[in-house]
Amino acid sequence: HLEQAGGIASPLLVHLAEHDEFITQQAQQRIAAAVDRHPEVEVYRYPGCHHAFARHRRVAYDADPAALANGRTHEFLAGHLKNGA
Repeated sequence: HLEQAGGIASPLLVHLAEHDEFITQQAQQRIAAAVDRHPEVEVYRYPGCHHAFARHRRVAYDADPAALANGRTHEFLAGHLKNGA
């Protein structure tokens, strides 16, 4: 659905694991390129990580990148959500 990237109307946060078994590196590059100049989209890549690297008690869990991704998510949500909304 990359052709729809130009129509993104809300803030979007994307976390991409380098070795994601479901999203090839080529697909990740296309995703990042499609939203590269979109002001409301933030894309982060996590070298050496696999799918679900931030999911506790999973084989692919990687504590340091997970903490970084979770911190980025917290900041993103804090910056874009209003209290009581």
